[in-house]
Amino acid sequence: MSVRLNGISVGIDSYPNNERMFDNIALNIKQHGDIANVFVQYQEAEDFEIFTLLSAYINTLPVKEKKLDMWYMPYLRMDRQVGSKDPMIMGIAHIIKVLCADWNVYTLDPHPHINTTWDKGLHLKLIPVKPFIDYVIEQEKIDAVYYPDEGALQRYTQLFDDSINSKALGFAKKERDINTGRISKIIVDENPRISGKTILMIDDICSYGGTSNAVAQRLKEQNAKTVVAWYSHVELSIYEGRIFKDGFIDRIYTSNSIGDIWEITTLTVNEKQEVIEL
Repeated sequence: MSVRLNGISVGIDSYPNNERMFDNIALNIKQHGDIANVFVQYQEAEDFEIFTLLSAYINTLPVKEKKLDMWYMPYLRMDRQVGSKDPMIMGIAHIIKVLCADWNVYTLDPHPHINTTWDKGLHLKLIPVKPFIDYVIEQEKIDAVYYPDEGALQRYTQLFDDSINSKALGFAKKERDINTGRISKIIVDENPRISGKTILMIDDICSYGGTSNAVAQRLKEQNAKTVVAWYSHVELSIYEGRIFKDGFIDRIYTSNSIGDIWEITTLTVNEKQEVIEL
């Protein structure tokens, strides 16, 4: 189960008419000192249904402290209409504003970033992404950083200090087919500093991984020694792409925001806010 309350997976059942019921939610909260700490690893629609019903029920109870850890905020970046289908743009964030108005809400590296319409009205607390990057740099002995597109370059140079920015070699340029929206070309400029380096690519979200896979291929063609990737969030669709088939990316790191990710090193933070591997 991908929804936990105070560290315990939330069980859900149904009455004969399909109305939902939970197991021992009120008892769980009472045993933890009237504290509700909800952690959501969003994988499928049922997870959001459970979270919605759970948080609504928690709001009926005498709870002293309410905290939501939803490190991955789905639908925030769904900004394109697909045929006749209307995307659920920012839908979950707006629902969270209603359900969790007086909660402390923690998220990691949201897309789009702060100072947008979706985060207004939330007691929103951003989990710093830099400690995760620092951990990967130390573990992998990273020589250089490369961004898979201009958006990642702009995003992270604002968040990072010189300890990371000084390692940046550049970014890839993408050309997109305006009719289909698909990426038609990826350009990685020739750079003699790529040769022999252990390079870290950094991005916020990986879906199928087509862009970063192509960038990693270009880096290897320029004799990069090793290519490592950090994605703040990895969607399960990565297994439908070619990253693991092609092998241009040697290792991948991500957070436990979505969970159940195999073949990838998953990082989280402990009670002391130290980055650790799961």
